[in-house]
Amino acid sequence: MRMRTILTTAAAVTAGLFAAGCGNTSNTGGGASKTVSSAGGAHAEDAKKDDTFTIKGPALATTLKQGEKKDIELTVSRGKDFHEGVKLSADAPKGLKVTIEKATVAASDPEKALMSVEAEKDAAVGDHPIKVTATPDKGQATSLDVRVKVDAAK
Repeated sequence: MRMRTILTTAAAVTAGLFAAGCGNTSNTGGGASKTVSSAGGAHAEDAKKDDTFTIKGPALATTLKQGEKKDIELTVSRGKDFHEGVKLSADAPKGLKVTIEKATVAASDPEKALMSVEAEKDAAVGDHPIKVTATPDKGQATSLDVRVKVDAAK
């Protein structure tokens, strides 16, 4: 009976670690065009284009103290047919100041972008979501909640 409890606990912990390691990823955005027709006459097939993108953030909350500032890395993951610029914006709760290093990520830019988060000295202690929205030049926008945990200054 004790072995079964140990195995059940180990399986639950492994599943939890796997889920946490998957990261924090948005739904897909983009998708301005859906299909491409291939040449081939009467037997032409439509192939779905990979013209979408996602934004990714940390899997776990970033912890900072009141009055502290930290950088958080975001990733714009592009499908092979997605060649649009993406505008990044953030909506933060009261007490948090957010600055995105590069507001527009061009198609030729690296996929990484930095977002600086500063907790004001009187920021509420606790967990807070920052809604990051990525809007492509063409197609559908997507968003992601990036979690920040504010601890009391000591």
